[in-house]
Amino acid sequence: MYLDLKLHWLLNLLKPAYILVGFRVFQGIRAAMAVSISAALIFQIFPIDEVGWAMGYIGSIVPAGCMAGPAL
Repeated sequence: MYLDLKLHWLLNLLKPAYILVGFRVFQGIRAAMAVSISAALIFQIFPIDEVGWAMGYIGSIVPAGCMAGPAL
């Protein structure tokens, strides 16, 4: 999270569009890695009978965050 905030400030300082696009691609790759790790952690942390509940909870929270993000 701290690195994302640092990158966000850096992106505001950069003017050329290709640098902005490059950093956004880098942020997207990092986000994809974080999402895949979170699913693996859910399978490791929760008991087998609660994995479905936990995946459903994450599956409802992530889209809510995506919808609320642009408004914030």
